Amino acid sequence: MCRSASFGALLATWMRGLENDVYFQVGLLTVIGLSAKNAILIVEFANEMNQKGHSLLDATLHASRQRLRRY
Repeated sequence: MCRSASFGALLATWMRGLENDVYFQVGLLTVIGLSAKNAILIVEFANEMNQKGHSLLDATLHASRQRLRRY
């Protein structure tokens, strides 16, 4: 997922004619890091629920819903 998101960000930057400067690169690394952290938390929550006896599918869906941030 990080590869496709990175490619999409690079493609959008190129299509808009923006520069690939250090600010863009820091922002891209920040977004990748936050996405990875969120994915790790979803897996941890799902594993915890699975160990408590929930099915893998139910645990994964519940963990994903729990980590989904509504703005």
